[in-house]
Amino acid sequence: MPADEVRAHYLRFLESHQWLANALTWTVVHPCAETPPPVDVVASRLTGGGSPEIAELWIRETDLYPMEVVFAGASGPSMMLLEANGAYTSGPEALRRLSVDARVWSLSWHVNGGERLTYAAGGEILAMVPGLDPALLTGPRPEAVADVIGPLRDAVASRPVTTRAEAWARKTAAMAVMESSTGARLTAEWVGGMRQAILIDPPLSAPFERRGFGHVEPDLDARLRHAPEAVRRAALLLPARHLTGRFGLDEPPIAAAIDVVADGGPLGEELRWSLLETQLQLHDGWVPVIPEGDAPDRAERLRAAAVVAVRLALLEAAGRAENFEALTCARWVLGDEWPSLRSAVEDLLTDAR
Repeated sequence: MPADEVRAHYLRFLESHQWLANALTWTVVHPCAETPPPVDVVASRLTGGGSPEIAELWIRETDLYPMEVVFAGASGPSMMLLEANGAYTSGPEALRRLSVDARVWSLSWHVNGGERLTYAAGGEILAMVPGLDPALLTGPRPEAVADVIGPLRDAVASRPVTTRAEAWARKTAAMAVMESSTGARLTAEWVGGMRQAILIDPPLSAPFERRGFGHVEPDLDARLRHAPEAVRRAALLLPARHLTGRFGLDEPPIAAAIDVVADGGPLGEELRWSLLETQLQLHDGWVPVIPEGDAPDRAERLRAAAVVAVRLALLEAAGRAENFEALTCARWVLGDEWPSLRSAVEDLLTDAR
């Protein structure tokens, strides 16, 4: 399809979805394989080995701050990721992980500007176009995108801005670049209904951490993954119970979820949402990084971080019990107290032999 027609499509799209014209992050993963990666695989890559909750939500009506909500769905051979009020997937670490065995394009802007087009492949960021201005093209391999950003050059060379179409010229041109490079198309139908949403908890440590337990405790993670299912579930219940007692997390949804999981039952939708609502209430006004030293709000922020570990542990224990991201979070929260909980997990593995 000619670039002018694609740009016209995205002008109509932004005119009818002006809430996205103000703030948008659109990331497309175009895999080397013939089919797009499953949403749970994308979620794991986004979090560096974690297993975030995936729910069906409305794009327009969802605001779970301070969590990042990344809507996901296939479009042709690619997996599209959309954030209506965030830029998680445009971050360098996320793009590097998403681009392993794939080509990834990411386009973002916000209410104060911040326009940027980024291209990554093979686990590396290769080129960036800050301000959607080809004259600012940078990165270790700018030639990788030099030929495909022609629509942006045309937009920059266009006449002075006097209409909305001209004001949005660079945005619609960048969207056309995204479509022509990946085969993915953003449509009213795609954003108008319910989509799978990856719910990503705020970071607990700085710099940006990888959530996979194997990154911090590779031996213990490997042994847990080879343990019987009952042991894996018990290992996830340990941090849930320990942190609940240690930080006084006596909220009814947490207690109810622990009882359900301990009895081997699944967490129903109502209880899952009650857990999430409890976490969001504890996160009200919370800066999502555990402070070092004697910060005056350290105890409050540790407690808010502890509920992240508890919720993740219960979600996973009620499911496949194959991911131990919750133990990574517990390790950060407990600090010097972590060896005691680690020893309890070791005892479970020893008793199972």
